Amino acid sequence: MRKSIIKPIFGLIILAALITAFTFFACDFFGDNDNRYQNGGDQRPQLNAPTGLSVDGERILRWDGMTNTQFFIIRVSGEEIFAVGNATSYDISSLLAESGDYTIAIQAIAAYASGYRNSPWAEIRVNIALPGLPKLNTPAGLRFENYIGTRLRWDAVSGANRYLVRVITAAATHTFDTTDLTVMLGAVPHGEFEVKVTAVGDGVNFNNSEYAVLAAIKLSAPTLRQLSATTLEIITGIDSDAVNYRLIIEWTGIAGSGSRTHDIDAELFNNGRATMQIISPADLDSTLIYTVTAVAWGDNVNFTTSNLSARIEL
Repeated sequence: MRKSIIKPIFGLIILAALITAFTFFACDFFGDNDNRYQNGGDQRPQLNAPTGLSVDGERILRWDGMTNTQFFIIRVSGEEIFAVGNATSYDISSLLAESGDYTIAIQAIAAYASGYRNSPWAEIRVNIALPGLPKLNTPAGLRFENYIGTRLRWDAVSGANRYLVRVITAAATHTFDTTDLTVMLGAVPHGEFEVKVTAVGDGVNFNNSEYAVLAAIKLSAPTLRQLSATTLEIITGIDSDAVNYRLIIEWTGIAGSGSRTHDIDAELFNNGRATMQIISPADLDSTLIYTVTAVAWGDNVNFTTSNLSARIEL
């Protein structure tokens, strides 16, 4: 009788121990997952906050060197820029373009295999007092230029050293020293945004100009629906402000590869729809794979071109 009682009790003890061990393991492995993802693991040591922060007379941010860093995030009054991991300085003069008080913060992002978490933020406040110089003329003729509406153009300003471009969307403000906004605007699905450009002075003869402002709307991407082996329907909003639509037709296979485009005037759409034969049935090559994408063109002043539609395979 005693043996028959001891065996179940011993089995229950082992089972309870296994459940306890599993629960501990699960909590340790799955618990606080977001924090692990962001910081590289709860048990890892944290990088020290950057030290030696200063802004010199040329409005260059400087800090002491650090190891085990992938890159740095720099915030100037809430606007983010990035510096490479082995940097100890970054030119933020374009973000300190006017007299006033600025809050500047920097965080070191740990290298992936370093075994460290990201550092705390280090912060300084600086006062910029620019000389009372005349401002450069505000850039005129601000517009998008090129068929996909991602390159900015404006009239040159006499005395300008360079130009600063800001793109303001509902989500964030981005600052650039380039006129090509392809990557940035590609991340904006559609909707209203604003572009601002200032001419940067030398700080000796001229201060920066006022911002030229261009308010624009990025068009929604059209959609495609296959009607037959060679025919598609292009669908867009009934009240779309597109000037026209471009189809990009690509093919690849044993016989070779290639591409061509076909433009459709927006006036040819009926209730937001138009039908297009991509290739004649007689020319259809069964050894080739055909893919089609579409884009809506804006006037590149108030409306800029959409992202590409989803790719459809014939």
